[in-house]
Amino acid sequence: MKSVDRSALFVDTSAWLAVNDPRDSLHDAAAVFYREAALKKFRTFVTSNLVVAETHAGLIKAWGTHIALKFLELLEASSRVSVIYSTRELEMEAVRILAKYGDQRFSLCDAISFAIMKDSGIKDAFSFDQHFETAGFRRLP
Repeated sequence: MKSVDRSALFVDTSAWLAVNDPRDSLHDAAAVFYREAALKKFRTFVTSNLVVAETHAGLIKAWGTHIALKFLELLEASSRVSVIYSTRELEMEAVRILAKYGDQRFSLCDAISFAIMKDSGIKDAFSFDQHFETAGFRRLP
C-alpha cells in the first residue's frame, strides 16, 4: 500500500457529502470542522476509491452530474488528498472485519475504510458515521 502520513485524517462519504452539499443537515458542522480544524491540524486527507465512488453517486443524486464531476476534479487536483485504491489484500481484511463485527451493519466500503486506516496507522476519521467509533477509531468532529 502507498505510504501514508500517520497524522493523516481519513475522510468518509458522510463528511464529503456534508461538506459539499449546503442542503445537508450536517453541512454547517462539516464546513466549520473542515475549515477550522482539519485544514490546520491535518496535512493529508486519506480516502478510498470506494468512498469517492459513493460520494460521486450521492452528489449526482443531490446536485446532478456537473457538481459530481467537479468533486472528482477537485480531488484529482488536490495535493492534500490521497486516494487509496482497494486491493485484494484490503478486501480480504475487510471480510475479516465484517466477520468480527457480525452484529453490526458495516458496509463493505466501511470495512475497507477501516482496513486502510488500520494498515496506515490512521486513528482519526472525518465522518458522521457511528461505525467508525464502533470499529475503534476516533470520529471527528
